[in-house]
Amino acid sequence: MIIFALEKPIKGQIMSGDKKRIKVYLLAAAVLVVAAVGMALAVRHHHNMRTALFALQEANQADTVFKSDSAALSLVRHFDSPACLLGTSNDRMLAHYLLGRAHADMGEAPAAIQDYYDAIECADTTAKDCDFYLLCRVYGQMSEIFYDQGLYKDAIHSDSIAIIHAIEAKDTFAAIISYENIGKSYQMIGKVDSVLKYCFKTNHLLCNLGYKEDAAIALLGVIQSYIDLGYYDKALHYCRIYEQQSGRFLTNGDTKAGFEIYYYLKGLSLLGIERYDSAEYYFRKELCSGLDIDNQHGAAYGLFQLYNKIGNKDSAIKYSMQSYSLNDSIYLSQRPQEIKRLQSSYNYQRHKNEAERMKDRNQRLGLILVVVLFICVLLLLLAYQYHSRKKREQQAIIELANIRLAQAQSDLFHLTAERGAMSQLISSKEQIIKEQQAILDRYRVEEKKRSLDAVDSAMFGSSIYQKLKQKLEGYGELTSDEWEQLHILIQTHIPKFFSTVREKSNEIVFKDYQLLILLRLKCRPSVIAMQMEITPQNVYNLRCRLHDKIFGFAVSSSSNKAEALDNWVKSLY
Repeated sequence: MIIFALEKPIKGQIMSGDKKRIKVYLLAAAVLVVAAVGMALAVRHHHNMRTALFALQEANQADTVFKSDSAALSLVRHFDSPACLLGTSNDRMLAHYLLGRAHADMGEAPAAIQDYYDAIECADTTAKDCDFYLLCRVYGQMSEIFYDQGLYKDAIHSDSIAIIHAIEAKDTFAAIISYENIGKSYQMIGKVDSVLKYCFKTNHLLCNLGYKEDAAIALLGVIQSYIDLGYYDKALHYCRIYEQQSGRFLTNGDTKAGFEIYYYLKGLSLLGIERYDSAEYYFRKELCSGLDIDNQHGAAYGLFQLYNKIGNKDSAIKYSMQSYSLNDSIYLSQRPQEIKRLQSSYNYQRHKNEAERMKDRNQRLGLILVVVLFICVLLLLLAYQYHSRKKREQQAIIELANIRLAQAQSDLFHLTAERGAMSQLISSKEQIIKEQQAILDRYRVEEKKRSLDAVDSAMFGSSIYQKLKQKLEGYGELTSDEWEQLHILIQTHIPKFFSTVREKSNEIVFKDYQLLILLRLKCRPSVIAMQMEITPQNVYNLRCRLHDKIFGFAVSSSSNKAEALDNWVKSLY
């Protein structure tokens, strides 16, 4: 009567609340499906945006002139979004850099400078995969804008940093370009010594790389600097090198079209050493070279200096007036550029407003991200609760089986004395014992199998086993270091392996441990023989002797001993 009274309350307790739990699980599953679909769509969108990013970069590298910033703006919004968890710092830097290139092409210099600063802030220079090649280009583009805006000190600063990143990216040619640009900036602010330093540095690097023509062209700054310093002999020396190696001259000694300004430098050098006829020849050659205002102005100013120096007042006044007139023309031709430069400053306010809108949008996306993360945490908690509840139910079944088993064994003990009258009851108790024992055995076997499978899965999937897998399959012998790695592999995944063996016997030697390790790793006897440098027969004998050391009893045949040892070792977890 006691046994049957126990069954009903416990069974009712286990079955209560099942419908509510099923509803909760279905709701959790539905939310998980929605979250998974959302994540998949987000990953796909990010992949598409990354493809668009690289496509826009390819267009930029092909010297495409951007007429709109819409494509670059959409990329910046995506990679700056808090919801963009897959984007890297290099992706964000590239997006801002391309936006700067678009604004530079559209004549919006302040906006382009701000974009380049944003790109620099995105760079993670401490990371191993930092794109220093791109970072060098960002500073190089900033330098060009500063130079065009007349901010020569800022241009020098940007080029100096570009050189550092070019060296980190091992891009020597980019560093050379920055050296050359620094020389041009110093020339604009009148620091002749610095101009010479950087022009010679550029010339030296280009010569080392084998670019002799480009190296000679870099000497133009040297020629101009020596003229400014009054070292006309040195200027003429570098004029000869320029004429011989720059590739900008025809066979008759004339410059190629577009490079006639050299005549002005050559004329000034000759004027400095009082070779007046030669100087006049080059000034007049430049004067007749074309309709370019800069060349006309340079030639007129050179002739003014020449005639003023030799005392020809009339000619000096004539060319002074001509130089003055051409100077006004140059000013008028540059005025639209100044207006455009001023206009770009006003356009910056539009981009500032756009940046504010982007900030608000990013805040909204951040809030959405927080909500999504909260939902994910909630789902994890529900999954954990489900797992815990399932485990408690299994434990309740096991405890119930233990109670019933103990009660049945106790009843059987008392009823055995009255076997005759209680034979039917005894049979029912024996049946209960068998059923509950079967339940316990089934759970114990399943639990042991799950534990053993989990250990085997972790161990055989580890990096050490994958590294040594071929040798454990018979392709090569193990070294002493690899034996040590196997020892670490067993100790890591089966911490009680060696202590269990030692508890069985104190007679285990080093070679026995090697055999046990290979058996646990399920190696074939032929592989064991090769790795232990013994014959297959010796492997068999060693297994039998090790069986006796561990178990201390004999079985019917040696084959049963070897098999029993193998089964025991493979069951350790």
